[in-house]
Amino acid sequence: MPETGINLSGVGITGAALLILAAAVILMSEVITMTMIVTSAREKLNAGRLIIIAAITSFINFAVFLFLQFHESLSLGLSGMILRLLRLEFTYQNAYSFVMISGLCLIGGFLLGLLFEVALFGRINGIRLGQGWALMLAVIIWSTAYFAAERMEVYSEESINIISADRNVRHIENDVPVLSDQVVIANSGKLLCSMEDFYLTDNKDRMSRMSLGNTYASAGERITLSVDDSFSLREGDPVYLYDSRGNLVSSYPDEENTTPGMPVLSSASGFYAEPFELTITAGENETIYYSLDGSDPVKHGVPYTEPIHVYDRSEEETVFRSYPRTHYDWQFETEQDTSPVDRCFVVKAAAVDKAGRISDTVTGSYFINKDQYAGKVISLTADPEDLFGEYGICVTGKAYDEWALSGEISNAPKPNFEKRGREWEIPGIIELFDGNAYVMTDRSGLRVAGGSSRSDPIKRFSAYARPELGGSDYFSIDFFEDNSDVHAIVLRPSSVNAVFPLLTSDRDVLGMRSFPVTVFLNGEYWYDTYLGEKYTAEYFNTYFDIS
Repeated sequence: MPETGINLSGVGITGAALLILAAAVILMSEVITMTMIVTSAREKLNAGRLIIIAAITSFINFAVFLFLQFHESLSLGLSGMILRLLRLEFTYQNAYSFVMISGLCLIGGFLLGLLFEVALFGRINGIRLGQGWALMLAVIIWSTAYFAAERMEVYSEESINIISADRNVRHIENDVPVLSDQVVIANSGKLLCSMEDFYLTDNKDRMSRMSLGNTYASAGERITLSVDDSFSLREGDPVYLYDSRGNLVSSYPDEENTTPGMPVLSSASGFYAEPFELTITAGENETIYYSLDGSDPVKHGVPYTEPIHVYDRSEEETVFRSYPRTHYDWQFETEQDTSPVDRCFVVKAAAVDKAGRISDTVTGSYFINKDQYAGKVISLTADPEDLFGEYGICVTGKAYDEWALSGEISNAPKPNFEKRGREWEIPGIIELFDGNAYVMTDRSGLRVAGGSSRSDPIKRFSAYARPELGGSDYFSIDFFEDNSDVHAIVLRPSSVNAVFPLLTSDRDVLGMRSFPVTVFLNGEYWYDTYLGEKYTAEYFNTYFDIS
């Protein structure tokens, strides 16, 4: 049976005050009921009216109780509470408490009111035993509500599912990007669900567990939890969600492997002579979301309802090339250049099932009437927020911007694009084309590359193969067409880096291979450059078998 009571954690009141408050709330209905009984016109008082009075005052009690629950646990005001009630978003704990308190109010208020009237007037006027149906009806309604509340608990838990468990996820804590393992839990039901008594574990036979604390999941909401030191996610290992009674609520991945498959695009990435209509299909009872700017389709996209018109967007103003990206953007009030550049049409799509589970994202890059790009072409896509947001890797960033706007002339913080390390690596997609033909797609981690070139307006990137992004330690794309293992690549601006390895290709000297390539970022032409290998531990392992 679910716990009842009022959540007043963090209020800072004494135990005595808490007891007084709880007593006042619970007894309020009875007090109001007795007062209304005594002050009503005695000749009009009957059992039916007594039940109506008790029901009305019970609702008042319920409203006060829910306000305390929502205000203290979710920091909601009166308007927020009313909106949740209109959407039927209250927890099964709230509903169960409402049923119990209403029952006490109906019966207790009714009986106490009658006893109070007998004590005052020595008799009870106007009550006919034939109207006992009113009390019986109230009891039936109350009993039905009680069993409904019991069912709500089961329904709420059935609606809670772990939809992902990922390692080394970049997120922001205290204005600093950090990496941690993360679990995402979705509430696919219609009720607000309290997660206070739930816990996560990586081993159902071991007591190592992580409490979810004072966490609530609204209807349709996804909550993201960083895994603490209780356990750590390992590649391929499941994670389990249990309730306080030790019942398994959900696991990821589950035994039935019910994660939705990727949506299917009616046309593959590639070069097309004419505009066309793109359709997207997914499994039964799955909702498709898509985006056209490289962003996460579920977080920032829109539901797919009709075919997407794919066309040449080259006449549109640029978006990403116009972002402020250098130190000097703050020193000169110059308008950013939004002149059109060549564009490809980028589509990202994902499917969501009724349980809230999300499929892998499918990406399509469509070049309409762009036959002039006959060489190798790279289409890079990444969430614009990861690239150009407050903590984006291509911009000065929040800390630097606040310093610049403050008027300070010293102690400038380091801009984002000069920062290094895994915390400044974002997930991205690489699509390779060769001779106007699509070759392959790979997931990767993207970082800003270079030394002094990091301050250039158009950023260079390094890309790394990552197992946690759904791949392996090496790209599946055969960049150099020799089936060699490639862990990292870099987009270098200088042809010198490409020429030197060619000059030593017939000697017993190892050099980093490279080739010319045209790069598009989230659909916008970015630059013509060279794609080359990058010195990493995996690079030396590939060539020299060094651990």
